Amino acid sequence: MIKKQIVSAQSTGGAGTIFEYRIAAIMLTHLLTGTHPPGLSVPMIALALQQRVRGHLLDDIVIYGERPPHELSTEFQVKRTLRASPANKDFVDLLTQSLHVLDDKQQAVARGDIGLGAVAGKYASDMDQLAELAGRAAAHASMRTFAESLAKDAIDEKYRNRLKNIREAIVLAQRQGAPRLGGADAATHTFLRHLHVWRPQADESGRDFLEALDRIAPLAADFALSPRSLFEHLAGLAQTWGPMAGVVDADTVLRHLRRRGLKSGSTSASPNASDYIDVDAIVRGPLVNRPGFGGDLIS
Repeated sequence: MIKKQIVSAQSTGGAGTIFEYRIAAIMLTHLLTGTHPPGLSVPMIALALQQRVRGHLLDDIVIYGERPPHELSTEFQVKRTLRASPANKDFVDLLTQSLHVLDDKQQAVARGDIGLGAVAGKYASDMDQLAELAGRAAAHASMRTFAESLAKDAIDEKYRNRLKNIREAIVLAQRQGAPRLGGADAATHTFLRHLHVWRPQADESGRDFLEALDRIAPLAADFALSPRSLFEHLAGLAQTWGPMAGVVDADTVLRHLRRRGLKSGSTSASPNASDYIDVDAIVRGPLVNRPGFGGDLIS
């Protein structure tokens, strides 16, 4: 398993993309309403899709809470299914790319500018246990105290077994070329303490989907649409922007909704729109001095 190379976003599609764009649509409801998305404790000001072309290794969805030069962001890898096991290729790939991010962007990670994210809808026990371990690891500055918190009688055996699986997967990733980051134990703790795990319930009756509908209900009413219809518009926009490595703010989303023929009864912009975000700066920031990526990407 090797570090991902920078490629065209148009070549990165495949199985699971419909699920990915449904997740992106849920994120867009947070962008439009100024609410806190998974992976950030502040409102989102921009969302980006398929960002490997811009050097993001967890590239499916990147969300931003602040502008450059120290943009607050979380990079998500999105999989319909994910098993936290060394036998699962997607999980080993997630670890490999995460260890590269942790190694390549040490200062930004240490400041808290960058967070890692994993999204998967299936295998609840794996993802829930991964989330529990990530939450516990985040509360410990060292692997030693983290390990002590998982001592026998302090937590169920299933979590200790899951931690062993994660460590084994990290050993495998390191054997295949991932950064060592001080060894398997240290890398396991470092990975977990910077990871946000989201197991969305995104089907038609799922909690996250229904909460997304509730968030956009006032905006949908303004457009004289049902919340479900507006959500499908957002999923369609995400599917259009993904192959283009799109980076959008709330005003951009509203403008594209208007181009789809939707008429708003209000002329006011979203509260987290262009008056305090420069999407162009977000786009240009990571590309400084990178050959072949000069100039403005968004007008």
